[in-house]
Amino acid sequence: MRKRGAMALILLPLAIMVLGACSQNNSSADDNGAQTPDSPTPMDKKEPVELVFYYPSANDWTADTFMDTFGEPIKKKFPHITPVFMQYGKGASLPELLAAGQRIDIYFGSPGATRTLEDYRIQYDIMPLIQKYKYDLNRLNPGLVSVARALAHSGMNSLPIYVPPSAIYYNKDIFDKFGVAYPKDDMTWDDLYEISKKLTRTDSGMHYLGLTAPVGTLNPLNSLSLPLVDPASEKANFQTDPWKSFITNISRNFLLPGYDNDLKALDVGLQRNFFFKEQRAAMWIALTNLHKQPEITNALSWDIAAIPTFKEAHGVGPQAYPTLFSITTLTPHADEAFQAIAYLTSDEFQMQQSRAGTMLPVLQNPAFLQAFSQDSPLYKGKNVKALVPAKYADSISFTAYNGYGTTGLLNAMIDYVLKQKDINSALREATEFTNQSIQTAKSGK
Repeated sequence: MRKRGAMALILLPLAIMVLGACSQNNSSADDNGAQTPDSPTPMDKKEPVELVFYYPSANDWTADTFMDTFGEPIKKKFPHITPVFMQYGKGASLPELLAAGQRIDIYFGSPGATRTLEDYRIQYDIMPLIQKYKYDLNRLNPGLVSVARALAHSGMNSLPIYVPPSAIYYNKDIFDKFGVAYPKDDMTWDDLYEISKKLTRTDSGMHYLGLTAPVGTLNPLNSLSLPLVDPASEKANFQTDPWKSFITNISRNFLLPGYDNDLKALDVGLQRNFFFKEQRAAMWIALTNLHKQPEITNALSWDIAAIPTFKEAHGVGPQAYPTLFSITTLTPHADEAFQAIAYLTSDEFQMQQSRAGTMLPVLQNPAFLQAFSQDSPLYKGKNVKALVPAKYADSISFTAYNGYGTTGLLNAMIDYVLKQKDINSALREATEFTNQSIQTAKSGK
């Protein structure tokens, strides 16, 4: 019972996440002065159009924050377009809205949420629009494009608009207290473990933890691109040397002497509180949220380091988990919808949001990340380049059954860390659980 409770809590971070200036003619000059489009040019015909944006969660966004961040900038750029915001709620789930005949022009959410468009057969291939408007996908971070392509199987159904960090936040005071050097940007998981060993300790009655993390998120976003479910066979196999190495490598940080008292608290909420609220954890791995005030208090002395990489994939970070904006087949306004989401990837919009510190940019040009939070004091002077890995791992395939694999692996990690099972037994049971769950889902039971 204890294991299942912890599992449910840790799965929370896997819930639907959310989270150069562009000239007047929507083009930017190259080194030779030639004009290259970074968002589609306005259409000649500008009849009034209403675009319905749907967000599949009751959290993260409100009508006001959506309009402030996305709606008003779109309307300012395209006065003939009126964005309308809808989100999940009572009577407003995606299947309920589809059954009621509600039009949804643009669906935005995490990759996991976006995959459900395939279940309802409302994915829209935007490749013809990309070609029509000469939209340059090479401007985008290739790791983010990898996610969109993996979701589409072929073609392209969405554009990434913002991405959460993949980085280590660390408490400088704890490192200073125990005379341990701060984390560096070019660390391996072995290096991180050595730091974690030095900082998981008790001092003057205070129980310090070296590392805290959203444990359940590390597996599906693994930087080795290990699959959860094989898309061809629709089966899982975690009884492999790479999965065994990955799980044991991560888990050893939570098996250190001194972590025993907190085994019951491996859920993401408490792990996160250990770092931000109680401030007795030295490091926190961020994968799902861009942390802001009031979570980051003035009492916290902190900075950022790049997330560690594995020796066998040196320099490669986790897989990306961006928020994607997708046009649906329900829209009668595909051109206008594409113009709107393409603008959200423009130099103009991305630079504004980056400088304000509201979201991390999706553009490949490092100048946009370097500008992050320049107009906001919270991240000013911090190692902001570490918020995004130098290279994202290739995205694994998104199947209808990946969630079962995520749950199976999480069970395996909890069982292993709780010392209830050896790693081989834990991974065998994770494989069995996943495949049985897939068969049950297929049979409709």
